[in-house]
Amino acid sequence: MKKHLLPLLLCLLFLIGTSQDKRKYNGVIKSAFHIHDTASVYKSSLYAAKILEEVAEEFPEEWLANYWAAYIYTQLSLYPDRPKNAGEIVPINAQKNMTIAMDRYKGDSSRIVSNLHALQSFVYSVHTWYPEFKDEAESYREKSRESGKEALKHNPDNPIMYVLMGISKLSSDKLDDVVAGRALLYRARTLFKEVSEHPAFTMHWNENWLRFRWLKYADTRLAEITN
Repeated sequence: MKKHLLPLLLCLLFLIGTSQDKRKYNGVIKSAFHIHDTASVYKSSLYAAKILEEVAEEFPEEWLANYWAAYIYTQLSLYPDRPKNAGEIVPINAQKNMTIAMDRYKGDSSRIVSNLHALQSFVYSVHTWYPEFKDEAESYREKSRESGKEALKHNPDNPIMYVLMGISKLSSDKLDDVVAGRALLYRARTLFKEVSEHPAFTMHWNENWLRFRWLKYADTRLAEITN
């Protein structure tokens, strides 16, 4: 083999290996996402989170698996069959994965940075759901607000934040708040629809919230407050 071809071959082999690794990593994320998305019991979603944590250990330069693991951990408390010690499992593991994801991301995409802060804001707020963190609840609320501000600073038109902000306004008894909250949710739906990627790669963890509950609830709240 000619000497000048050897570096080219080595480079090609490296690129092929890297491509195969990336396909494996993305394939695991899609599988775990599907398991969680179709789960009906606590153990199924916990299994999805564990799969993501395992592949994250195998690919220490990647961050998306930890991002989704953080989100899935926040959802474990919603299952009726959750264990009694969910308050010890959910917030701690959600924050652990969130910290890893933020530390690992080295890019400069304002969209990604904004989405990371948006999920961090939610993870902080999840701590306030549990009595184990009642003494620190106000501190976590403040951290959640600050992370939300960071998310909007990097992307003022972030649909993830629009969902969180819209939901928070629907509990108000003021017409202006309910109208604003509903508008934010419908704006979020429009922005979500503009993205054609597989859901596992959009980072849009609360997109399904609109379809399952919140758009219908926003319409209901508006009807209630105007009657």
